[in-house]
Amino acid sequence: MLRSLYILLIGFCLLSQDLLAQPILRCELNRSDKRKAPVAACMMFHNEARFLKEWLEYHKSIGVTHFYLYNNASTDEFWPLLMPYVSAGEVELFDLHEMSPTVYVHNDLQKQVYNHAVNLAKGKNDWLAILDADEFICMPHHHDLRKFLKDYKYATCLVINWVMYGSSNIEELGPNDLQIEHFLYRAPDDWHEHTLYKSIVQPLFVTKAGIHTCTCYPKTTVFANHERFSHTPAFKTPPIDQIRINHYWWRDEKFFREVKRPLRAGWLSGYSDAEVDARRNAFNSVYDPSMLPFVDAVKKRLKTQTH
Repeated sequence: MLRSLYILLIGFCLLSQDLLAQPILRCELNRSDKRKAPVAACMMFHNEARFLKEWLEYHKSIGVTHFYLYNNASTDEFWPLLMPYVSAGEVELFDLHEMSPTVYVHNDLQKQVYNHAVNLAKGKNDWLAILDADEFICMPHHHDLRKFLKDYKYATCLVINWVMYGSSNIEELGPNDLQIEHFLYRAPDDWHEHTLYKSIVQPLFVTKAGIHTCTCYPKTTVFANHERFSHTPAFKTPPIDQIRINHYWWRDEKFFREVKRPLRAGWLSGYSDAEVDARRNAFNSVYDPSMLPFVDAVKKRLKTQTH
């Protein structure tokens, strides 16, 4: 019933003029009058309903107060979870109905979504974090992203490096279990994928959004250590001590087995059993409890919220 109601509430208005792109459909319950916020975030999700509330409440707890969420052909029960957030004006929800047949099409879709969100954020949000549903902004020594970003006011784009997390050998999280509480093992600092990153941008200065970083004018893109962005940076180990992206890429073993791996295989970039074992071992090799100080606050939000 709720899912049928959600479909009826989708606004059938074409928000992109690119004939090669998917139509982005706006939920009619969206509250654009609530868009004004110092820090906002955007992300696209597919069949990740059981993880969405934690992602939202965690980022709310560190100072993100508005969200642009894009549903990409999900078939799970995401709408009952998101409806209260949409009604309250915290989330603006959009739909893209077609799944991407290849990783290349998916990458183009991500770029389309991120550019759409950047355009909505211009003049409304001072900063926009461009994330995925399995990516959490982690500040081990700070609890307020708004205050943290004051040191980067001169930058149009802050590049934040990934830290890749494994399942901690957990078969399936329970319905009330948090990722930030139970996924406590990650890859070593020098793992090659830690050179990848996502961005927090000042939307007003973005001319083109990409998956990992954006083209801005003026071009003052920096790493977390304030070093000017380069594809060949001077540092040997990514600057992850003050801020980073905790990338819960694997999630639990059931999610990896039933969702992540089949999706990757469908994009012709699947992993062999040996590659899976190697990644599992690497992603579960370093104990890192840096998110545990945030657990109680997120649990309290989830328990006391009216959503």
